[in-house]
Amino acid sequence: MKYAVKKLGTFLLTMVVVSFLAFAAFQLVAGDPATNLLGTESTPEKVAALRHEMGLDRPFLVQYGSWLAGFVTGDLGQSYSGGAVTDLLAARLPVTLILSGMTFLLTLVLALPLGLRSVRHGGGVRGAAHTVVNQFLMALPPFFTGILLTWLFSILLRWFRHGAFPGFGTSVGGSLWYLLFPAVAIAVPRIAQTIRMLRSTVLAEMDRNYVRTAIARGNDRSGVLYRHVLKNALVPVVTFLAQTMAEIVAGSIVVEQVFNLPGLGRLLLTSISGRDYPTVQAIVVILAFWVVLANTVADLINQRIDPRLRGVRT
Repeated sequence: MKYAVKKLGTFLLTMVVVSFLAFAAFQLVAGDPATNLLGTESTPEKVAALRHEMGLDRPFLVQYGSWLAGFVTGDLGQSYSGGAVTDLLAARLPVTLILSGMTFLLTLVLALPLGLRSVRHGGGVRGAAHTVVNQFLMALPPFFTGILLTWLFSILLRWFRHGAFPGFGTSVGGSLWYLLFPAVAIAVPRIAQTIRMLRSTVLAEMDRNYVRTAIARGNDRSGVLYRHVLKNALVPVVTFLAQTMAEIVAGSIVVEQVFNLPGLGRLLLTSISGRDYPTVQAIVVILAFWVVLANTVADLINQRIDPRLRGVRT
């Protein structure tokens, strides 16, 4: 419990620091939002009135405190394009989260058994072929895989209509089916990377003396692998999977453009091009939250796998 409380405190402190840096950075980049909204030909009186209405005439730390309190309570301010930032995110965030969740699930379901299989049956010519294929899949950019999947399954086979995402309000099943293809595009290199990571950590653990002793005493190699080796090899794999989860969200931003998905990626690019800094700022903090949360959960899982990590200073 003490370890979990410590990790939670570190998580909250990290998010405060990240949010402060993001707020300060966008305050510098954005310049004067009131002037940007009214235009350079507006009168100084109108600019001053809008600055007062937006709270921009208050001290910087007061502005940050007000923004942070709003962020915690779900009030992310107003978009320069009109409407509340919260409403914009609420319409786009579910697509990105579900896509990321499907991608991560595919990675787990396929990478873990394939990685263990490569350990058990990965010698000789078969092992060399596995390495070549794995390296090739790791090098495939998700956007390129997405283009190939679109060409094959949308244009040739017509399994889905590209650009015709139905939306969860219209068809949950149809939406999940459509998201399956971008999920595969993002998952392919992640699966290959996870297989490689799992294979290398398990093989390194298999070379330890306790494994050799157990096998020499007549224990089944597969039994030793699943009962002892796998648990000890999981700590770096879980950490790697946490990094993968964070990278999946970042990768989905690009792949959403390939499949014409109304997710967080399109909103981010549109907001950047339109200089809608409140929306960009909120998305950056949400992405940072996702990264920090994934690593915090990984630390807690690793502590459950190996209690000795409680005494490791972080």
